[in-house]
Amino acid sequence: MRKTTLSIICLLLSLAPLRAQEKNDLRTSAFTLPYSLLKSTPDYKRLRINSGVMIGLSGLATGVTFMLPESISNWDRAEISSRSLGSNWWAHVSKGPVMDADNAFMNRVAHPYAGSIYYMSARGAGFSAPYSLLYSFVASTFFWEYGIEAFMEIPSLQDLIITPTQGALLGETFYLAKRAIAANNYELFDSKLLGCTAAFLIDPVNELTDYLTGGHYRRQDVFAVQLLPASFSLKIIF
Repeated sequence: MRKTTLSIICLLLSLAPLRAQEKNDLRTSAFTLPYSLLKSTPDYKRLRINSGVMIGLSGLATGVTFMLPESISNWDRAEISSRSLGSNWWAHVSKGPVMDADNAFMNRVAHPYAGSIYYMSARGAGFSAPYSLLYSFVASTFFWEYGIEAFMEIPSLQDLIITPTQGALLGETFYLAKRAIAANNYELFDSKLLGCTAAFLIDPVNELTDYLTGGHYRRQDVFAVQLLPASFSLKIIF
């Protein structure tokens, strides 16, 4: 699992050359267009890249979760290690979905947040709310519950419902918040550091896509923290 986590990190880093190749082509324009729930202005190229970034982040999250105590992850490492990946997947899928025993934080916070990330991946690529909900449903159901997580545990009935639906509600709230941050030149309380940090927390996929492809606000002055008085030019670039 550690090797898998390292591979995912390398995959994300390998996307960095896209910054030079398509610096002027990929933009977070969905956050600056007139607001609409139903109108789509789809950017399929961005959606493909967003999907790749999402897969990388999901793989990284899987590696981190696997290393957490079993009391938190509810993943039985001994059972997982006792069979091949294919055998694990079939054994779990053939028994599900079932009501899981995850705690309230996982079911009411973590999974809706994951759903919002799926939702924002499509919403940030210019898709309407209904299409973004559909994307979130497909990603959470087939990519996660019956995909990655099915290698670890039986698919969860609650997660199949909660992740896409509550994730869409939370995601649209995040979408509105991100639009407000973008409209304010990525400043929050007169701070670009706070603004960009908040933008990353509510929309990590589009933020990473912008970073990897040279998005429109990813300039040095965004995270430039002045250490000395204005007469000095020394800065730290994050």
